[in-house]
Amino acid sequence: MRYFSKIGNTKKIAEAIAEGAGVPAVSLTDEPLLTERAGVLFLGGAPYANIMAPVLRTYAERLSSEQMGNVTNGEEFFRQARPI
Repeated sequence: MRYFSKIGNTKKIAEAIAEGAGVPAVSLTDEPLLTERAGVLFLGGAPYANIMAPVLRTYAERLSSEQMGNVTNGEEFFRQARPI
């Protein structure tokens, strides 16, 4: 779980998702580049002025397919995790 949180709200959500997934929540300010391979990478960040935060966009653009299996914003994960 990697996230960018300007005022702390996304941090709280990221920590809850990470706890449920059994992985650490790491701020992009603490780890500006992915340092390990991830089977599934959760990226979290709120839109600012209806656009992706530049920090999050830059992080996502620097990712390579060798570093991860899948990237998600969590929507598909939660759709599969709860009954409809």
